Amino acid sequence: MEFGKNLKRLRETHGYTQADVADILGVTYQSVSKWERDENYPDVALLPALAEYLEVTVDELLRADEERKQKEILRIREESLKICNEQSSDAAAEYLKDALRDYPTAWRLWHDYAAYIGVSIRVNSDRPIDGEAATAAIEIYDRILNRCTDDDVRVDALRSLAGCYQELGDKEKALELAERLPSWAGCREIMLPHYLEGEERAARIRQNFAEAALHFHTLTMFVADADNNTYAPAPEGYTLAERVAILEKGAKAIELLSDGDESYAGYFTAYSYRNMARLAAADGRNEDALEYLERACGFALSSAAETGAKFKSLLLRGMQSYNTGDEAIRQLREFLKPDAWQYNGVDPFAALRGDTRFIAIAERLAK
Repeated sequence: MEFGKNLKRLRETHGYTQADVADILGVTYQSVSKWERDENYPDVALLPALAEYLEVTVDELLRADEERKQKEILRIREESLKICNEQSSDAAAEYLKDALRDYPTAWRLWHDYAAYIGVSIRVNSDRPIDGEAATAAIEIYDRILNRCTDDDVRVDALRSLAGCYQELGDKEKALELAERLPSWAGCREIMLPHYLEGEERAARIRQNFAEAALHFHTLTMFVADADNNTYAPAPEGYTLAERVAILEKGAKAIELLSDGDESYAGYFTAYSYRNMARLAAADGRNEDALEYLERACGFALSSAAETGAKFKSLLLRGMQSYNTGDEAIRQLREFLKPDAWQYNGVDPFAALRGDTRFIAIAERLAK
């Protein structure tokens, strides 16, 4: 990318006019126009001020290879996820904080950074809500919405911002933001298959099948109130047995779409089965609980073993499997700890811990 095109892209990203840039630098807007047409170039002495105004480094201002930059940003994102999985969300946030000094307008990195520091405001986090972290995350999401022009990043920021307010107890604000999210009826997943052809159309439809199953799975978790450890009926009035049955429908939907191919979304299916086990145990159905735990273990292990594999099912054939690493295994190990899901001092798996099947599951996960 030539200097002029890069300058114009950065200027328009911030919503600045050529006159705005000219006023800051003490030059005419005609000069800025010539720079953007590559008919002339700014004096070297002006570059630091120009870069600061556009919130980039001088190196980034002069950088011509946009494709290389995007590849580097992708590498940084993948490395931050690896750090989060192997160390902590705090460590991942620190890594991204350093990277953002080189890429201050990489809004996707800003979103990831806010997500990592926002872990501390989740109600189900293992630490108290951090008001300072909440404020920082909200400010970043607001900045993205005000300045970023990438629609995908903006939608993700809006969704994450609504989640922040939900976790902080401001349900009215969360609902207000959620109402601004795009509807299914007009989303690209619905519209694009009408306009694409050939393999492009087939690939998009496969992607839509995969995402639709995961959305259905997520909705079953909401309806079953899967993260509720009170073991009381869900808000909709479902009993423990009914909550198990609802979660099973979500898991079965994914299994049906995948034709039994465990490389498809094993992480999500393991989540359903482990919660089904917890609720079944609380309902006194110990044999069912053990069976669900065995399934959760199988899906968790396969999700790690099949990372990078191709889906083999009829509807998803050829798609790359989701890269969740060993996160499902780690979460299930934590889930099975005696103090993980206690309510009123009661461990729902207390009656199962001496069972040979339970012990075998723990041993498989430990390996």
